[in-house]
Amino acid sequence: MKRFRSSLLLLLGASMSLFSCVKQANDLPPDTSNYDPNLPVNISIRALKALNGPYSPNGSGDDTMRIDSNLTIGAIVIANDKSGNFYKQIVIQDSTGGIALNIDDYRLYANYPVGRKIYVKLQGMMLSYNGGTPVLGASVDDRKASVGLTGSQIGAHIVKAGIGHTAQDTVVNFDDVRNYTVADEQLLNRLITIKGLQFADLGKTYTEPTATTNRNVQTCDGNAASMVVRTSNYADFHGLTLPVGNGDITGIYTVFVNTSGTQKTPQLLIRDTMDVKFRGPRCGPLFKEDFGSTTPGNITLAGWTNQAATGTLQWRTQNSSNGNPYAVISAFNTGVTPADNWLVTPGIDLPAGQNANLSFRNTNGFDNGATLKLYVTDNFSGDANTASWTELSFARAPLSPSGFAPFTSSGDVSLAAFKGKKVWIAWRYEGGDPGRTTTWEIDDISIK
Repeated sequence: MKRFRSSLLLLLGASMSLFSCVKQANDLPPDTSNYDPNLPVNISIRALKALNGPYSPNGSGDDTMRIDSNLTIGAIVIANDKSGNFYKQIVIQDSTGGIALNIDDYRLYANYPVGRKIYVKLQGMMLSYNGGTPVLGASVDDRKASVGLTGSQIGAHIVKAGIGHTAQDTVVNFDDVRNYTVADEQLLNRLITIKGLQFADLGKTYTEPTATTNRNVQTCDGNAASMVVRTSNYADFHGLTLPVGNGDITGIYTVFVNTSGTQKTPQLLIRDTMDVKFRGPRCGPLFKEDFGSTTPGNITLAGWTNQAATGTLQWRTQNSSNGNPYAVISAFNTGVTPADNWLVTPGIDLPAGQNANLSFRNTNGFDNGATLKLYVTDNFSGDANTASWTELSFARAPLSPSGFAPFTSSGDVSLAAFKGKKVWIAWRYEGGDPGRTTTWEIDDISIK
């Protein structure tokens, strides 16, 4: 009986020990998502920025300031590093303005999600500029670049409060911000929304493959001025194709000032693609290329394919007598036989609810049989030989055996069969030297 009783006691003791190891509800960490320590705030962001001197792009002015007073701001996080478009930085905003805060750490979005309130104890921090945009940090280096808070500095200066607050945007008129002036300083680092815009750089991705890239936005009248959407090539959306529609765009308003201070380029930094609501019908052309940005030589425009299917001949650009560039190809005096050459546009997203038409100008000279044909496909992957092409009819310039025919409009070439699809347009030259060396030229390509 004693033995039984001892075994029972041991069993009960083990059971109690087992239950005591089970985590109960009251052992969980306290929920601080709505907690606000209510630290006393004694300066606004607008007043803080006013304490510093004006930006000096050549480094000759007093545009950095160590904060020695016991000052505290309270603000809402409006941007962080979640998508990769902001690096080791969050942007915060109160009712008076916004400012960037450099923090030398990764995955800042975990601690500072958009909508979290934070307090920043400013004493000992440095107020400076990043290319003309105000920024807070721990110090500045010998190039006057802001150095982010590290380690224990983060806890000493930043106090987290509740989450779920509204990251309030300010709706602004495009004409008021597309050319930066001193009057726009209070908008710097604020979350702004601009209505009625679209990307001018159709068929391109948010960035070039290996470089932070500016993409122009414009109004329906084509007015882009100097407003750009700037995207890091480390952003997780950098390789996505720009949307073709028209609508609203939201982002952090910044400015870049060149070293002489003569050029001030306003920039919008989106937090992710959800900030780009270009979902309405596009106004103006879906695609436009007049070769005005090229220099004479083989065509190497971003997104375009200049492919010799056989031989080595390439499409190139050259300038007319009045300086107008155009695309041209000819097998004359090249020794290339046969010559089979393709010039293919970047991919172009056609709207699902509207018919699109292609137009361009063309001419030929010294015709002896080399041909120019026009094609479209929706499955181009970089090699013209493997795509499924559909030939399109267009109005050609009259064939001219001696000299050149006048430039002739192709007329409206319907793309209605490809409504709602991404398409590539191609011009194919077939000839060879000797025998078929006609020169063909095209210009002013537009899809509407």
